[in-house]
Amino acid sequence: MLKADENRVDYGEQLTPPFIDGVQYEFDAAIATTYSLDLDTLLAAPIALCFNETLEGDLRGEKLALLEAFGQLKGRLRVFYQKGNIKVPTQYNKLFTLLEPCLRAVVPSGGEHASFHSKVWLIRYKQSDGKKRANVIYRLIVLSRNLTFDRSWDIAASLDGKLTQAKVTELGTESWADFFLNLLDEQNDAELKKTFKKELPKISWSISYGRNPLLLPGGGKFNKPLDLYNSNDSMLVVSPFIKDAAGQVKALDWLATKADTKRILVSRATELNEIGQEKLKSWQCYSINDAIVDGAERAGLPEESHDLHAKLIITQRGGTSHWHLGSANATTAALGTEKKLPRNEEFMLRFTGNTAQIGPQRILDTWLSDKEGEGLIVPHEFSALQNEAESKDFDFRSVSFPIINADWQLEARYNSKTELYELTLSHNMDDESLTRILALCDIEVGQLGIAGANKCISSELHWSGVELSAISALIPVCLTSKCESDSQQKSLIIQANLHIEGGDTRDKRVLSELLDNEDKLLNYVRLLLNPYSTKEEWLDITTRAAGLSDGSGASLFESAPIYEQLMLAAARNPSALNRIQALLERLEQTEVQIPEQFLSLWQHFEQEVIYE
Repeated sequence: MLKADENRVDYGEQLTPPFIDGVQYEFDAAIATTYSLDLDTLLAAPIALCFNETLEGDLRGEKLALLEAFGQLKGRLRVFYQKGNIKVPTQYNKLFTLLEPCLRAVVPSGGEHASFHSKVWLIRYKQSDGKKRANVIYRLIVLSRNLTFDRSWDIAASLDGKLTQAKVTELGTESWADFFLNLLDEQNDAELKKTFKKELPKISWSISYGRNPLLLPGGGKFNKPLDLYNSNDSMLVVSPFIKDAAGQVKALDWLATKADTKRILVSRATELNEIGQEKLKSWQCYSINDAIVDGAERAGLPEESHDLHAKLIITQRGGTSHWHLGSANATTAALGTEKKLPRNEEFMLRFTGNTAQIGPQRILDTWLSDKEGEGLIVPHEFSALQNEAESKDFDFRSVSFPIINADWQLEARYNSKTELYELTLSHNMDDESLTRILALCDIEVGQLGIAGANKCISSELHWSGVELSAISALIPVCLTSKCESDSQQKSLIIQANLHIEGGDTRDKRVLSELLDNEDKLLNYVRLLLNPYSTKEEWLDITTRAAGLSDGSGASLFESAPIYEQLMLAAARNPSALNRIQALLERLEQTEVQIPEQFLSLWQHFEQEVIYE
C-alpha cells in the first residue's frame, strides 16, 4: 500500500461517474472544499464530472466541452475556498465567468492566523436513465491536495456510499454531515441542503483498504480532527509543515505522548533543518529523496512542485493500526495541543486495518530502499541553514486579513452610447485599518479581464469602456511590502459581489461567440446525442471549423442523420433530450440562429423531455 510506482491516484478519475453492476451513473450535485484554488484546474473538473474523462491533456481549446459541462452542472457544484486564495492566472479566460456561480469564499472563523484548510469532495451521483426516482450513490474523496495542478507528493482516499433506510450517523453538533450542511447557508442552497440533510445520515460508507471509516472535521464548531488512543506502541507522522510561528513543535510534542516506543517523522528537508535536531531528538526523521526533486529540475519543472505535501498519521497498538489522512498538518493550528483546540478548519478520514498490512513499519519499508540514495524517502541528515538571518518573510497574513474580511461590491453600468460598461468597485474597510495596512505595504487593485488596469487602492475605484465578456467578479489584488532592502510581493484574488445593469448575460455572450455558425450548432447537438462522446470529439468541433482537424472525427459528424440519433436517444438515452432542450432554452436568449429545419424536427421529440 502507498507504493509510489503502483498506488497512484488520478484526480479526474476519482471524479468521474461510476459504472456499477451494469448501471451507468451521472453527476447530480457536489460540494468541494480547498484552501487554495487554481481557476484553470477548476475549469477541468466539469470535464471529469460530466464526460467521464480525466483531467489530463490540454484544455485550452475545449471551450465547447467546458461550456456543455457547465450547462449540465446547472449550479449543482459548489466550491468553498479560503477567501483571497485564488491563484492569479497567467492569462484571462472568458470561461472563468462560468466558474463564478460555483465559487464560495470562506473567511476563516479563527481570525487572521487561522485557515479554512479542508480538502474534500462530496459527490452525489444518480442513475442515468432519465427516471424521476433514480438510484443514488455518493462518493467522498478526502485529500491533502488543494484544487490546483500542483505536482507535490500528496495522499487521497476515496469512499463510495449507499443510501440505507435507517440512520447510520446521527446529525449531532460534531457530526461529519454537519460540516457540509453548515457550508450551505445561502438562499439558493436550500434545495441541496434539504437533500443532504435527509440523505447524509443514511449513507453506509465502504472502503476497500480498511474498515470502520470515521469522518473527522476539525476546528471551527468542531473539535480535533483526530481520534487517537492514549497509548500506542508506535506512530508514523507525515507532514510537510510541523512548526508554529515561534518555531516550536507543540503539536508534535503532544503526538509524541501518544506513542510509547517508536516515533517516525517524515517531513520536508527544509522544515526539519529549520527546527533542528535537538527539538526532534525523540523522532526518527526522514525527508523526500533529493533525487526526486533533481529529476523534476531536469524535466524543467519547478523544484518545489515535487516536494512533500501529504498529511498522514498512523498509530499502531499490537496487531491493529489506525490511519488518519486528509488536510491537517502536524501543527498547533491544525491539531491543537493537549489543552488547546485547533484554529484551522480541517477534515480527516480515520480507518482501521491490520498492522501487518498498514502499520507504520510496513509503510516505512515501502518508501525506503535497500540501495543507498534510492527510495521515495531517505533518513534525514540535518544541516545548518545558510543565510538564515538575511531574509525574513513579511507577515502578509496579518496585513491581508482586513482585505479578505471586507465586503467588496462591483457595479457594472451599461453606457448606451459606447455599448460598453462603466465599472465601480467599492469596499467597506474602515479608514483606520486601511491606513495601518498602507503604512506597511502598497496595494494595487485590478480587473482580471483587463490587462494593465491596476490602480492604487481607495474607497472607490472606476474603470471605463469595458466589454461585457471582460467583466469579472474576481478582483486581483497585489500587495508590495515597504522595505527597500527586501521588498516582497503577494498576489491574491478577492471575489466581489457583482451586479450588472440589465442582468448578467455573460454566459450567453460566450455561447453566442462559440456557436457562431450552423455547422457548430448541429455538431453540438450530435455530440449531445452521442452517449460516448469524448472530450477529444468535443474539441474537434472547433478544430474542424477552423480547418485544423485531420479528419479523424468525420464519422461522428457525417454518418447517422440527426433524426436517427434522436430516435435512438428517445429509446435508450432520454437524458440527452433533456440536454438538448436545455441548450435550446439557453439559445433563445442569444443571437444564435437555430435552423428552422431542426426546430421542425425537434417538436416531435420535445414531448419526450423529462422535467424534474
